[in-house]
Amino acid sequence: GNPSNDPKWREEYVNRTMEMFYTTRRHPSVIAYFLADDSSNGIALYESYLALKRVAGDRPVIYLDGGREWNSDYQK
Repeated sequence: GNPSNDPKWREEYVNRTMEMFYTTRRHPSVIAYFLADDSSNGIALYESYLALKRVAGDRPVIYLDGGREWNSDYQK
């Protein structure tokens, strides 16, 4: 029942994540990327994290609702 865990939404999640990156990548005020908010974790967010980490350089990717999974560089 969670769209982020439905494989048919994977491409849409990754595309939106990459659009966010390419729109903001040259802004000096962007020091980190926030993967999602108020969302249950799932395969689409894992894949989005991996895609973003490939291009984000040393900027952290934060996903506070990740439940301490590996797809966040910030662990509460």
